[in-house]
Amino acid sequence: MGMLAASVKTKNLPQRVLRWQTMVENECNAQGVPELVPYVLGIIMVESDGNAEQTPDIMQSSESQGRPMNSIDNPKESIHYGVMHLIGAFADAKKYGITDLSAIVQAYNFGRFYIRWLASNNKQHSLQVAEQYSKTVVAPSLGNSTGAMIRYSHPIAVAYNGGYKYKNGGNFFYAEIVKQYVDFVGGVDPTDVDTRKNVTLPSDWLTNNLGWLQCVERQSWVYKEPNELAEVVGKIPLGSGHVYLETAWDGKRFWFKIANDNWVPETVMRIEKDGRSKGVIWNEWDGLECYHHANYNSGIRDRVGVGQWVIEFRDNNWIYITDKGWVEFDEKIIRWIR
Repeated sequence: MGMLAASVKTKNLPQRVLRWQTMVENECNAQGVPELVPYVLGIIMVESDGNAEQTPDIMQSSESQGRPMNSIDNPKESIHYGVMHLIGAFADAKKYGITDLSAIVQAYNFGRFYIRWLASNNKQHSLQVAEQYSKTVVAPSLGNSTGAMIRYSHPIAVAYNGGYKYKNGGNFFYAEIVKQYVDFVGGVDPTDVDTRKNVTLPSDWLTNNLGWLQCVERQSWVYKEPNELAEVVGKIPLGSGHVYLETAWDGKRFWFKIANDNWVPETVMRIEKDGRSKGVIWNEWDGLECYHHANYNSGIRDRVGVGQWVIEFRDNNWIYITDKGWVEFDEKIIRWIR
């Protein structure tokens, strides 16, 4: 697999998943891909939580063989075919010149055609691109041609769009979820790696967080406290995903907490949210006009100044500021801060 599978390690995996590590190592060695062990363990966590007693097909690999869901009835066979499926995704990525590990991991859920679709449409994987593929390719192929959505309560989904995914559309959050358990590089720059020694998270991070972040710069510094004079604790790579735990303001900019004693400035991160319906925005425009309804013809109800404002609702590209009114979201003057 070469550079594509380099610099990978697992994180945050419970013992119920790690108990399968020896079996995974044996299978990956047998198929000649020992470097894929971390990916397989991360996928097991996402697909079954490692609970073979409840889900014997712990990698949910039945469908990759054209068989009905959960028709594989033992973990060893599930791992065998899951590794085969993952090898195929890596091979397709090499064939089509895709070097983004997130795209390859997403293809485990979407199917290998996702890699070819990215290449033929000259697209790079992102959460937004994965959503487009889910809505326009996967869902219609399985009968959902209307874009119907279903509730999905994973914290990453809740932070992104209030907690929804497309019916019969696979899981377009898949790669972001796997990133919680597999710490990998984007695949094109082996020097752009996570150098932090401490990446521990609070015990309640899954239920007590503000959303999900993605790093948008190479080799971004991480600080022990939310200011640039604080001790540097390491770097994080471009494209890496991080849970959003807390916000701080240093008088100049916002800082995001991504782990215990790990803070990064807002300038290096993107909040994965564009479908978000609730949260807090920062408005840069003094006197921003708020309307009675989600259109300019409804009349001005109020105005707001520079600062933080709580958002309660969303209607397409309009957001409702609590007790003030509706404004059209404009990324030039408005940004989400939590």
